[in-house]
Amino acid sequence: MAWQQELVMGKPRSGICKYSLTPTLDTLASIREFKQLRHELRHIECLSEDRLIGYGQTRVTIWDHRSGDTLMNYDLGRPLGSSLAAMHYPSIDIDQSSMLVLYQHLKEPNRPAEVHVIACELSHATPSHRLLQVHRLPSPQFDDTTEAINTGDHLIIKSATNDEAWISAADPRQLTYLAPQGNGVQRFYARHKSQVIEMSPQYLTVDSIANHMLKLAVQQQHLA
Repeated sequence: MAWQQELVMGKPRSGICKYSLTPTLDTLASIREFKQLRHELRHIECLSEDRLIGYGQTRVTIWDHRSGDTLMNYDLGRPLGSSLAAMHYPSIDIDQSSMLVLYQHLKEPNRPAEVHVIACELSHATPSHRLLQVHRLPSPQFDDTTEAINTGDHLIIKSATNDEAWISAADPRQLTYLAPQGNGVQRFYARHKSQVIEMSPQYLTVDSIANHMLKLAVQQQHLA
């Protein structure tokens, strides 16, 4: 749980506390308060089994939520939008820094919404970042994103009108747009699973995302 505080000098602070429940979920097993942050914390989410990530206006913070230690507190020096996903690529070599890729949804007045793909080198001493790609999304369908699913090899962004935008995790420059399907056909996805479930009033199919994209490409060629 996180909360905002306001100091006398007008500088924002954020507190964060971890509550652990007993296996029966009826009582608290422990309470751990993390170190206070000297900035506003807007959103927190789990990054992995033992990592927690928080987003401020321009700052990204990562904790080890088992110990409460702050692993990284980095100011990107640029406004952050709403978080669609954060993909962590840990390093095999202990001497090498791991990589964190952020997918941020930003919407400015009178402009189409954009997805900013930002790569961050995770280092406690000298973290750094680089803007990998900016994708301009179709408007107004994606002005307000309703859902984003990280399948592991794609980030799939869905709108309220069932439009979809697929961003490849292997190549963030690649974006595939899928228009809503007719005849009551819907697509569903599972987190960290590279598969798509397609359901209609007549059938239900489960396919890999790679094979599904190949089928869509073949259909597009036939229509051309």
